[in-house]
Amino acid sequence: MISGKVDHARCLVPAVRRVPRLAGATVALTILAGAAQAADWTSGYGSGGSAQPPGSIIAIDTSVTATTSNSIFANTSVTAALTGDLDQTSGWRARVEGQVGSFEYRSDDTKIIGNQQSGSALVGYEWAEPDIHVAAYIGFNYQNIKLDPVDPSNGTRGHGYGLRVVGELYANPTPYTMVSAYGSYSTHANAYYTRFKAGYALYDRTFIGPEFSMLGDDFYKQWRIGAHLSGLTFGRFQFGISGGYVRDSRRGPGGYVLVDSRVTF
Repeated sequence: MISGKVDHARCLVPAVRRVPRLAGATVALTILAGAAQAADWTSGYGSGGSAQPPGSIIAIDTSVTATTSNSIFANTSVTAALTGDLDQTSGWRARVEGQVGSFEYRSDDTKIIGNQQSGSALVGYEWAEPDIHVAAYIGFNYQNIKLDPVDPSNGTRGHGYGLRVVGELYANPTPYTMVSAYGSYSTHANAYYTRFKAGYALYDRTFIGPEFSMLGDDFYKQWRIGAHLSGLTFGRFQFGISGGYVRDSRRGPGGYVLVDSRVTF
């Protein structure tokens, strides 16, 4: 029922030039980050819009997402640079991902409770320039969905394997702006996930701006529109938060919140 995974909205994060401090921005960002503890499902990885320490070869991304329709999902991704590094050098990459979560929907006036586990193993290549990073991955994914009670109309129930492809883009068109895009597709249940973010630098490498996502598979479709705060950085740790409006073909309208983080080595 829910795919997309790290697919999720993970974005690559090359260094961004320092920009002037805005009065009170640091205090406001700290309050906003501390206030967010919920999250959504099938979101993505990477806080986005923050600079990684130079020379990183491993990145661990996590995200938790929740919707007002009683769905909650947690994702973890580990990306390793097989050649070069993740910050400034083009090269081959390897990635493993995992996702667990639960969701609810109604079918013929019956409440269905679902639990999902999924994982992916991918290899890819990243092209790195000072102001733009582009990456492409390919691999396999596994997904298992259990429904209580069983819903015969949901063809995504059970387990299966698929071929999965992922594309990522992160760019700084100017010293004060960022754009990121993420897209993934799996042949298992035709699952897809896309996320687009744009932002303006509030302070240093911290960005705020709009985001838009579309996701779904053979059973459901969903889109989201909201705002993000990306790039809160403490040493090698990066954090982000986003939220807004969600419209789901099975659960109707609602809201979502997503909190993500990244640590590099």
